[in-house]
Amino acid sequence: MAATSEGPSQLFVGSVQVTLLQPNRNGPEYISSVVEVLLKIVERRLDNGEREYRVELSRPDEFEFLYGEGITRTKYQSLAKTWNLNVDFDDFPARIVRLLRERSGASPPVQLTCTLSQDLSVCTFEMVHMIDMYTVRLPIDLKAVRDKELLCHIINNMRSLQKQMDVVNKQKKQAEQQCEELKQIVDELREFRVKSEQKTAELERKVLDAESRIAEEKLRREEFEQDLQLERDERDSALNTIEHLKSELSEAEKKSRELEEELSQCEEECEDLGEKLRDAESLSSRLLSDKKSLIAALDKTKKDLGKANHVISKYLKGELRSENQRSIDESKNEMAADLKVKESLIEDMTASLADYKKKVDDLTTKNQELQDTLQVMEAERARNARVLEMYRTQHRSAVSSVGTSPIYSTFPSPLLNSQTSPLLGCVPATPSTFRNVLGRTLQSSTALATPSMRTTPPVLNRGYLTMADRENVPPTSDTDPQKPQTTATK
Repeated sequence: MAATSEGPSQLFVGSVQVTLLQPNRNGPEYISSVVEVLLKIVERRLDNGEREYRVELSRPDEFEFLYGEGITRTKYQSLAKTWNLNVDFDDFPARIVRLLRERSGASPPVQLTCTLSQDLSVCTFEMVHMIDMYTVRLPIDLKAVRDKELLCHIINNMRSLQKQMDVVNKQKKQAEQQCEELKQIVDELREFRVKSEQKTAELERKVLDAESRIAEEKLRREEFEQDLQLERDERDSALNTIEHLKSELSEAEKKSRELEEELSQCEEECEDLGEKLRDAESLSSRLLSDKKSLIAALDKTKKDLGKANHVISKYLKGELRSENQRSIDESKNEMAADLKVKESLIEDMTASLADYKKKVDDLTTKNQELQDTLQVMEAERARNARVLEMYRTQHRSAVSSVGTSPIYSTFPSPLLNSQTSPLLGCVPATPSTFRNVLGRTLQSSTALATPSMRTTPPVLNRGYLTMADRENVPPTSDTDPQKPQTTATK
């Protein structure tokens, strides 16, 4: 082979996948396999100035696999004539390079095949280009490179491998150094892991303790809120009791004023009835004297009437009548009628006198009962005033203590200590004095009525009151006693 006049120009250098057909030593068929080969397309000029394109195939895993061939213009014309190529010599390598670069797709339009001869001296490098409806085949026979060129190829490969080994050794040293560093880091990380596990265990224990404390704090807070709500309910109940007692006190004062007015009216009525009684007694005494005189006159008249009847009978026997007799009869009839009128008047006055006496007795009894009731109401009003004043004092103290209470916080546990917590100190104490005053708890329905208010005074018995008095007195379970009916004595 002639030497080149100038250095080669590489048109394509790269690894490509080809279908390698190797002869089988045990038979005429070929063994097919897909391998990676290094393809080089180099442009160079010969000593005579002719341009040549050299194609070389080699395998990095097999140093003896080296095939190459130079294509001059003359060889290409023969090749183009044989395979009907429509590309000129100048565009031939560029077309091959373009087809090789198009093989990067999923379905490349160019297939590469390498077929070895039986003696492995020739490798037919065939490019199959599928264009639409027809196929373009371009086989190039590459001869095995031996002697100096093979030695140069091996030396170049050895140099390349040596460089790669140097790089690998350098990378190995760096990797070993990094491995040592990583071992130190691993040891440090293991130590850190142990410490972290210890810290994690300690933190988990602290978390468990904190959760238990939080649960206890929540429980204490709930209990505290329940106690606080109970105190608020008792305070509200006490305030409601105070308001109720205020209303009852106002009603009691109103009833007391009404009873005082009724008492004054009863006293006036008693005075009027006393005057009427005295008038009735004087009238009764006069009527009694008139009755006595009338009785005496009646007796005398009866005697005279008897005498007159005797005389009349004598005259009647003699069938004699006179004017004197008629006048006596008329006088007799008038006196009899007058006597009947006076007797009926005496009976009416006697009945009226008995009624007046009964009314005077009833009014006297009612007056005494009203006096007793008035005294009881005065004592009750004084007692209610003392209880109300005590409620007001305790309410003011409770409001002043609640108004200065701090804001409740659930985080610091010492706040829930019953001895050192300022929050528990501001809660108003259970108003036990309310229970002591009323004799029972504030929630009891009977706490709103005192013992004297729960019983009806004897003077409020509706049987002793008039219709005007009964409107101001609440009804009781007892029925009104029937007033005894007085009958006039005849």
